[in-house]
Amino acid sequence: MSRDETPIEPPIDETAVTEVPADVLGELSSLLGVDQVPPGPSDSGSDGEGTTLEESPQETSKTVHVTSAEMGASSDESVVIIDDEYHGSTVLVDADQVGRIVIVDDDQPDPRFEERREKIRRREQRRQVRWVYAAGIAIGAFVLVVVVLASPLFSVRDITVDGRVYVDSDTVKKATDALKGVSVFSADVDRVEGILREDPWVEDVRVETHFPSSAIIEIDERTPVVWFVGSDNKARVIDADGVVITVLDGWPTGYLQIVGTGPNVEPGVKADQVYRAIAQLVAALPAEIKLKVRDVGITGTGEITLTLKSGTLIRFGQPTDLQDKLVAVVVLLRRQDPANLAAIDVSTGDVTVQSR
Repeated sequence: MSRDETPIEPPIDETAVTEVPADVLGELSSLLGVDQVPPGPSDSGSDGEGTTLEESPQETSKTVHVTSAEMGASSDESVVIIDDEYHGSTVLVDADQVGRIVIVDDDQPDPRFEERREKIRRREQRRQVRWVYAAGIAIGAFVLVVVVLASPLFSVRDITVDGRVYVDSDTVKKATDALKGVSVFSADVDRVEGILREDPWVEDVRVETHFPSSAIIEIDERTPVVWFVGSDNKARVIDADGVVITVLDGWPTGYLQIVGTGPNVEPGVKADQVYRAIAQLVAALPAEIKLKVRDVGITGTGEITLTLKSGTLIRFGQPTDLQDKLVAVVVLLRRQDPANLAAIDVSTGDVTVQSR
């Protein structure tokens, strides 16, 4: 193209036009890593005034150099550069006197980019399908296991109850009915244990199921220690923890009696502190001493007394330090015949003896 000929500029797509100030062009060139080509004649053809077109060794890249002489001396003019031949081509402008540059890029999107994006989309779809299949298989296997384990083949049919003497028979039946016919893998043993613990005689209970169709119920019953009469004239039997095990119309003979009238405590409820202390004291008596005890008493001031079959009265005082007081009494009774003793007082911690 000669200087006299006016190049025909293609129509400019306004949506693909970018304005670049002249003072930014140099910085863009350095960022792109392309050196400006000095004006002058070249082998590829030139009009002798500074417009040079150089091709790089690769056909996919093109460098265009435009001088200020070709763009005109007026800084009010704009230069329009259109690149529609290659992807990745670079345009350099010597814009010492140019005020504004318009770059038009008509490159079309690389079809390989769309292909890669489509491959990624299909790969994500396949991954999601695999996860759905895996989840379906896992759920199906779980349902199958649950169905098999809950089948009648593994239901509880044989139940063994150990340790039961005084526990109410209706309570035991209610517990066994809650187990029968239930799978050994899904039986609610906590519920069964809760049913049995409702009985005041039960101190502890354990329920176990065994493959393929059996269950064992182990009951630890409370041990009766003493009894007392309530204001309703009914006997209340308590254990070492002071829990009222049962309420009887008659008077039991197998346990020591706390003389006097006590509170009307319901079964399963603990008696007050003094009764609990007496129960613990009696439970701690050595067998040789317990055989000599006739009964236990509580004074109006809440002090504990023990009466031997010989008529000897032992004063323990307030229900404190009972272990030390009991040791002192046991040592004394092993050394002296209680028939010769009218009273023993350990209420203060020191032993005081009154002979007959």
